[in-house]
Amino acid sequence: MKSLFVILAAGLLTFTLSCSEDDEIMIDEREKFLGTYIAEEVCDFGNDNSIVIIQSVEESTDEVVIRNLHQFGTMIFAVVSGNELSISDQPFGIPSYSGTGSISGMTITINYMVSNPFGNSGSCTVSLTRP
Repeated sequence: MKSLFVILAAGLLTFTLSCSEDDEIMIDEREKFLGTYIAEEVCDFGNDNSIVIIQSVEESTDEVVIRNLHQFGTMIFAVVSGNELSISDQPFGIPSYSGTGSISGMTITINYMVSNPFGNSGSCTVSLTRP
């Protein structure tokens, strides 16, 4: 019985020593942004309501793709950092996008600029809420 106690104690000590403060649990910051949302958009060129989908980009640890802003059917890439996201200038066609956003509670707010090659541009604010 004593030898069983020694074996269990040695095993517990080994397990405890093998865990260190350097062992981190990786949390995907993008998780809170992912999902399907009802979008209420207010833009210089008109308002719109639509369904927007935010998905993680598999090849990245901090990037998401935003689908269907203003019902253009486009894919807009954004980088997540904490509760913020950043849309760098993306001239991938007509129109192009840039902007920033944040999440607070269950609502994502994105402020973005949209422009086309003909010099037309406008700003938009979109509020995303889960259905």
